[in-house]
Amino acid sequence: MKLILATVFALIAAPVFAADPATMTCKDMMAMDAPGMAAAGTAMKGAMTDDAKVTAMADADVTTAAEAACTAHPDATVMSAMKASMITDPTTLTCKDMLAMDANGMMAAGMAVKTGMKDDAKVSAMADADVTTAAGAACKAHPDGTVMDAMKM
Repeated sequence: MKLILATVFALIAAPVFAADPATMTCKDMMAMDAPGMAAAGTAMKGAMTDDAKVTAMADADVTTAAEAACTAHPDATVMSAMKASMITDPTTLTCKDMLAMDANGMMAAGMAVKTGMKDDAKVSAMADADVTTAAGAACKAHPDGTVMDAMKM
């Protein structure tokens, strides 16, 4: 009987994650306590099954990566921030690839390009969403190069 009660109490005390990982903001995640963040990291891993890097990571490592990505991009959704952190070299991201991305991917690409262009005062001063919009417009005008090259034109 004690074992049954202990199991029931453990299940009740376990963090339940009710937010949609696709729309959860970094501000929401960063405001969570440790068990909430762990649950959010597990949910993010489940939502990013198309990303081999994420699926290969342990749940705790996904939570750590999400926290780091959100620290760099606090106004983004967690998924966009994580995707931005997974773009390892924004200097090679092509306009063709960016224009083929979904909204989360484009936001991630814009944030990665902003990080890559941190020495450009104009780009650094822009909000992540504005950089994404500017990068999309630059790529539509100059679709054959890299996003960073298009942004410089």
